[in-house]
Amino acid sequence: MATDQQHRKAFISVARRKVARRLTRQAGTDGAVRFFAFMMWLAAAADPQARTAQAAPFDLQITQVARLAAAGPQANAEVEIRWTARVPRSTTIDAFDVLMEVRYSNGERASVRGESLKATARSVTLQVAAHPKANRTATLKEFHVSLRARVRTLASLTVVQQVAPNGSGTRRAGTSSAGQPAVFITEARLTPECAAGRQCIDVRWEANAPRNIALEGFTVSAEAIARDGAPQTDSKTAGATERQARLAIARDAEIASLKVTLVASFSALDSQTVVRDGSF
Repeated sequence: MATDQQHRKAFISVARRKVARRLTRQAGTDGAVRFFAFMMWLAAAADPQARTAQAAPFDLQITQVARLAAAGPQANAEVEIRWTARVPRSTTIDAFDVLMEVRYSNGERASVRGESLKATARSVTLQVAAHPKANRTATLKEFHVSLRARVRTLASLTVVQQVAPNGSGTRRAGTSSAGQPAVFITEARLTPECAAGRQCIDVRWEANAPRNIALEGFTVSAEAIARDGAPQTDSKTAGATERQARLAIARDAEIASLKVTLVASFSALDSQTVVRDGSF
């Protein structure tokens, strides 16, 4: 978690940028003022602790475990559990699971679960026997709670392949590592006169992922540079099950270089557990 000092530095960094923008608007042709504004902006942009505070990771904390008051003697006791969750933009909560184990004054134990709670939930009330069956005088003494958040973290993988302008492009380009998605461009071929006034780039690829990682989709793009230096670009999106796409550029252009880029977006399932021990 970010410390108070990190938060203060992040606040100062934001203030610097605001002052820098204001000075820039007011500077006009005053070179000294513009230089001072630029230096303030540079100092704010270079502050690594400010960036760390702004990009805080997923955090889960149990904040309260308490038995609710009852109007009179009850067979079951209600225990309320509360928690907080700090969720980055790249993370999506699927559900929460709660396990509560209790210990009675005579040493006996019992447990109860709350499973697949909504992603928006920040509390749950569980019921447990107020007294063990073997000893009706024994009372609840201790709670042990395990809170698990099932989350998906979004990420992306980029594969780039250079293609010769003569139309060949069957070289295999990609990346693969243990436990990560494997993405390869298997073909990127220039096809002249595939449509009226256009020539096409046919792109094919392979993509596989471990069971705990789900492919969300692809973005394939092409950047062509003509002999006269003029750039041409095209891009398309493809679904998670698609493995080919056709891009198009002007037919009249004499291509000097061609670069094809494939971006694979995926989400990874990551389970985190927070445990707090003791008497609540």
